[in-house]
Amino acid sequence: MKLWAPEGGTSCVAVYKGHREAVSHMSFLWSREWVCSSDSEVHLFDIESQHKLHCLRGTLRSGHQSSITASLALSASAPHMSPSGSGMVVVATTAKYPGPVAVKMTDLRSASRALEWHLPPAVNDTKVLAQGSACVWLGSHTGQICQLDLRSGMVRRWWQGHQGSVSGLLVRDGSLISASADKTVAVWRVESDMLRTSRCWDESWSAPPPLATWGGKENASRLFLTDPVVAVDSIGSKMAAAVAGGIVLADAPHSVSQSRLRHVRSSILSLAVMPYSRALFVGCEDGKIRFCY
Repeated sequence: MKLWAPEGGTSCVAVYKGHREAVSHMSFLWSREWVCSSDSEVHLFDIESQHKLHCLRGTLRSGHQSSITASLALSASAPHMSPSGSGMVVVATTAKYPGPVAVKMTDLRSASRALEWHLPPAVNDTKVLAQGSACVWLGSHTGQICQLDLRSGMVRRWWQGHQGSVSGLLVRDGSLISASADKTVAVWRVESDMLRTSRCWDESWSAPPPLATWGGKENASRLFLTDPVVAVDSIGSKMAAAVAGGIVLADAPHSVSQSRLRHVRSSILSLAVMPYSRALFVGCEDGKIRFCY
């Protein structure tokens, strides 16, 4: 894993070593200037010194060892965390085998201890995570979307959101935006449809939250694209969705920009937006990082 400073050129300023498999997820703990990455384990590095600080494994309470499939460093703005613990919590999910998918929440001040919750047996391996209000949203390899309450460990909602793997989740203004390998992007209205009481437990297996209708020429409940969506991110007030051949910008779900960046000469695999300059970069199949917007 490498750290780049694109404003100062294209030179690599740091290399973080110690992964045994391909790195699948990366997030920052800005309150401590750490970086969190995951292969089959979760690794915590100091950004400046490049030293590995922690290695979190998928050891379950049962004693079984499982691999990590996704991880996320929670933002300090998470309302369920006390000020002293802000920015020091990492959530990771394990593979379904040898049991149900486990969600492990670790406070890095005491990394040897972690809360462990189990998702319903019908939920398959998690591919992406997104932080919500006192909850985490999970997207699976088989198109399922799950909402987990971080205070109780209770599944608020679970539904089949897509026919393909969920490749990205964005939480914004009371809505959940999901993208998938089934070539669609959906906007779910979740702000007024939460499950707040235990009597609603059975309803979490029923109908999904309502879908927003896309405006403009789309005028449909989903945005249909020509290729599988590989990643999504926010760029200002808009959503950027990456497909193999370019980028689609949308003010979801109101309008869609018809301009796509066709100059990308290799298939796009990942997408990232700089938080302040809003520069958009894509990682491509040929190993190159390209500036696109």
